Amino acid sequence: MAALMRLTVKPITGEPYQISVTPAVIVHAERHFGKGMNQLFGEAMSYEALAWVAWNATHRAGIVVKPFDEWLDTIETIEAGEDKPVPLETR
Repeated sequence: MAALMRLTVKPITGEPYQISVTPAVIVHAERHFGKGMNQLFGEAMSYEALAWVAWNATHRAGIVVKPFDEWLDTIETIEAGEDKPVPLETR
């Protein structure tokens, strides 16, 4: 499944990792918070929503995670990861 964005999660201990935010993660976030992604990640971005998306994406990637609040206690930072642009076709 294609990622719409990537996040870099830096745990307090251990190595940082990048996680893909897929359409399924976005839909789950919108349902969970009752708002569209433009409201969650617009000018008045919710850091809780960003953290929840990172947690959900980590879980959906098959990584065993603690419940959200417990997992959040183990995280130092969450940042937008490096996006790799899709190359345009040349004719």
